[in-house]
Amino acid sequence: MPTTHRILVASYTPNITTLEFDPAAGTLTDIAQSPAGTNPSWIAAHPTDKSLILATNEVTDGKVHLFKLQPDGKLKLLESMGSAGEDPAHLAVLEDEVIVGNYSSGTVLAIPFSTTAPHFLSSNPPIQLTGTGPNIERQSSSHPHQIYPISSSEVLVPDLGADRIVRLARKAQGEWAEAGDVKSNPGTGPRHIQLHNGVLYVLEELKNKLTAHVYPPASTSSTIATLPALPSPTPAQTLAAPDLGPNSITPTNATDGKPLPLLAAELLLVTKPQTLLFSTNRNETHPEGDSITIYSPLKSAKGKEGFEVVGSVRTGLKHARGAVFGGPDDKYLAVGGADTGGVKIFERSGERGDKLTVVAHMPGVVAPTGFLWV
Repeated sequence: MPTTHRILVASYTPNITTLEFDPAAGTLTDIAQSPAGTNPSWIAAHPTDKSLILATNEVTDGKVHLFKLQPDGKLKLLESMGSAGEDPAHLAVLEDEVIVGNYSSGTVLAIPFSTTAPHFLSSNPPIQLTGTGPNIERQSSSHPHQIYPISSSEVLVPDLGADRIVRLARKAQGEWAEAGDVKSNPGTGPRHIQLHNGVLYVLEELKNKLTAHVYPPASTSSTIATLPALPSPTPAQTLAAPDLGPNSITPTNATDGKPLPLLAAELLLVTKPQTLLFSTNRNETHPEGDSITIYSPLKSAKGKEGFEVVGSVRTGLKHARGAVFGGPDDKYLAVGGADTGGVKIFERSGERGDKLTVVAHMPGVVAPTGFLWV
């Protein structure tokens, strides 16, 4: 069992940072900075060759980069290619394919992939998602925000702009095509999802809710139950600002005076010692920073039993965004403040594993957006 852990940090900077986490000493150390283009905001590893690291460049002319992780923690660039869209915010790495979601252009690109060079192979044209929602500023077109593999032949894509979770299925000739969807309520903006025991949990960014759906969906409504993603507002959180809907609070951005909406961000699932869901929230004005909300899942897809908020913790971070569990039995949680606060490592404890305690902190990490335990 390693005494230290290495964590790659994606960011809104030109670099991917490699941190070394020492649980015994309670320290985080910056051991490498790897140039990775502009805004390498999402990062993932190949499922069988963990030394092959892929990252997006979340820019108008979207890019996907392939790196080789070196023993010293640095990343060596192997290959790059365009994402066939604007602002790729997420990618998933299958055994023989990399699937990229381009947020601003509403396209999904599947890139055939080989673990031996050349790695990126010729791809088909991207899939154009369609749809809109009632939020004029955020939902004028499709915005895929996550690529969630269910199997080698099925992936789910939360489309924040169209209020649906799109199912993509691989056809006999290897191409991907739409094969139905799960509908979210209008204006909710599905961002990230988790699937567990026949229940699809959808974190809704624009309404700050977590909604459980039956999956696969029935012909009628698939919704089972909905819970808030944010803790109960306190006087420190509530400021006079335009109402953006239920459970929305809009603190004022001190730099330009514009309303800054509270937004749900990442949704995580752990199964030991008990199954729990964790969501991060952004832009709260609480003096102790943004929160993480913890839920127990449904006992089954046939009722609402067990689905409840079981706790929350303040992170001390501003714009808490990326968060990933790692270490033995997902004992540790890396969380970043994309605005301020850097990176913190929380340790899980308690009978259910729902207690979070800060065990390491590096405030100097700039604009972290995602993590990969390597």
